[in-house]
Amino acid sequence: MLQRAEPEELRFYNKRAIVCVEYHEAETPLEEGAGIKTLHCQVSLMDGSLIEGVVRYPLPPNRERLYDYLNLSKEQFAKLYLSEGNICLVNKAYIVRVSHLPHGVEPRWLPEAVERSATSA
Repeated sequence: MLQRAEPEELRFYNKRAIVCVEYHEAETPLEEGAGIKTLHCQVSLMDGSLIEGVVRYPLPPNRERLYDYLNLSKEQFAKLYLSEGNICLVNKAYIVRVSHLPHGVEPRWLPEAVERSATSA
């Protein structure tokens, strides 16, 4: 169930069909401690979308990999902290690939395709 502001109405959604939901909450520091593991990652979805964010979750010392977090069976959505208090909940069923990004390292991308105009010979 979701209360919309514009238009003002209450909507019901099938949560299994939701791919991702973005929302804003008060920003909290992303520091490790008290068993909280911080994992920087990039998530690829079935529609080709790429989402970069940070997973922050209490994981046991011998199971603190991104793979371990995503395989938690009790949770249908992975919570990614984006920037400036923005959060993205991603339905795990729509995730194709997840890549771990070392903190402070920007991902490298192939250059976008460039249309070339026909040249006369």
